[in-house]
Amino acid sequence: MLLISMVQLDSVRCLRKRERALEKLTLKSYPGANVKLMNKDILVICNKLEVAGMLPDDVILTIVEIFVTSEVETFRINFIARSREVENYLREIAGKDESVIAAMPSKITYRSLTNEASDLYQSLLDSTQWGQQGRSSSRLHDEG
Repeated sequence: MLLISMVQLDSVRCLRKRERALEKLTLKSYPGANVKLMNKDILVICNKLEVAGMLPDDVILTIVEIFVTSEVETFRINFIARSREVENYLREIAGKDESVIAAMPSKITYRSLTNEASDLYQSLLDSTQWGQQGRSSSRLHDEG
């Protein structure tokens, strides 16, 4: 029994480490502030936390706060506005049952935010408003 408890404890520690890694993500740490690369890492971390039932309720606010740090003004302004919407959404869902939240037409998820960010990033790249450095690619920055 002790071995099982230790493995579970390590798993919890690993998941907490992933949660902290998510909070420390910055666009600046990716070549050309590549949003798509960063979103891959966000999705990997969030998927693992979600499967384990340890996805923080406010993860969407954490993600928006990462996007707000962008040096690209159009991108940053979009997510400054989204941060207010996310805060209102979190207040709206507080204390509600999962089935009620799932039925809401304005549901905001980590997936919807990363999709929105990737789409806006691609649009800005296509219109050369992001800069040439954003076109570079790199390996996935997965935290284990």
